[in-house]
Amino acid sequence: MNEHLKKVIELSEVDREIDSFGPKEQKLKDGLNKLGEKAGKIQKDISDLTEEIKEIGYRKNKADSSLKDLSAKLNDIAKKSNSVKSEREIKSLQIEEEIAREQIGATNEEIDRLDKQESSKKDRIVQLSAELDSVKSEMTKAEAELKDELDELEKSKTEVYTKKEKVQREINPKVNLFYQKIKRWAGSSTVVPIINKACMGCHTLVTEDTYRKAIRSEDITTCANCGRIIYMPEQL
Repeated sequence: MNEHLKKVIELSEVDREIDSFGPKEQKLKDGLNKLGEKAGKIQKDISDLTEEIKEIGYRKNKADSSLKDLSAKLNDIAKKSNSVKSEREIKSLQIEEEIAREQIGATNEEIDRLDKQESSKKDRIVQLSAELDSVKSEMTKAEAELKDELDELEKSKTEVYTKKEKVQREINPKVNLFYQKIKRWAGSSTVVPIINKACMGCHTLVTEDTYRKAIRSEDITTCANCGRIIYMPEQL
């Protein structure tokens, strides 16, 4: 195989490895990011429940105030009952008293319902707080593990970039310029093999002339359809 082609293939393999570092790093961070999102959701749930408990508190205070007003109203009705004499006035006061007592009963039921809601939400906050502590503990552990894994990845990056510098020193400058020109648009698929007479970049059958040139591998051959550098893998 032509030496220039060998170096181009070697350079493309190094570049593909470099291109893989981004997704690898993102994959390592995804686990920690998910834990962060989970912690954020729990914190929001706790915050929402806290606001709901405050709202319940306002409603309970309002209900307590209504009870005081209704109690005062019953006392006032009782006082009036001692002074009224006509049957019509007595009947009217009795109706007022019945309505007031019904309202007191309904208000007490509302307070009981609010108490249960408040208690349930407070219990839920306790549960969520425990879950949050657990997630934070997981995050601390994950951060430590991530640091170690990122350090290892960084070492790999250094090794690969050193390898790339070596290959670039050895490759013909004109060939490297030609490779870089294609890489700008083809990315990691700048150099691809021919399999079953098809370019693995565009998956189009190469011409017979191109196929013969690739078999001879006397020079760098490109796909007539897509322009990528192509080679016969069995010749490596």
